[in-house]
Amino acid sequence: MPKRKNGLFFRCWPRLKIDKKPGMAAAASYLNQEYRPNEKIFVGSSLIYFTLKYHNQTGEPAYLYAPGSMPHYSGTALFSPQDIIIDFNQKTKPDDMVWLINITGFGNYRPRTPENWALISETGFQEARDYQGWILIQKYKVQ
Repeated sequence: MPKRKNGLFFRCWPRLKIDKKPGMAAAASYLNQEYRPNEKIFVGSSLIYFTLKYHNQTGEPAYLYAPGSMPHYSGTALFSPQDIIIDFNQKTKPDDMVWLINITGFGNYRPRTPENWALISETGFQEARDYQGWILIQKYKVQ
C-alpha cells in the first residue's frame, strides 16, 4: 500500500491555488513599489491591518480608519491609540496623496471617502480563500 501524506496541509494547500490568488503579500508588494515619500496610508478594515503592517516596507505608518466602536474579535486589544484615526481629515491636507487599502471579504464595507478626494487608481489582489475576498488598493489625491 502506498504511503499516505498526513495532515490537511498536503491535501488542502494545492486547492487554494496560491499562485493565482496572491492576496495581501502581492498587494503590499505593489504598495511598496508604487509608494512615494510623504504619501499617507489608511486601512479600512481591522482584519487586514496587521497583515499590511507586517508587509509594509514604505517607512510610512499605516493608520486604521475606525470612526466607530469595533467589536472585540476585530483585534481591539492589539491596537494602540496611535494606530487609529476616526476622521480622514486628521492626517490629510490639500495636495496629499493617499493610499486606501480595503478587503471585500468578511462582510466588510468600504468606508466613504471625503468628497475632496479624487480617485487616481484602483487595483485588487484576490485572497487565497473565497470568504476573504479581494484586497483593494486605491490611490487618491486630496483636492
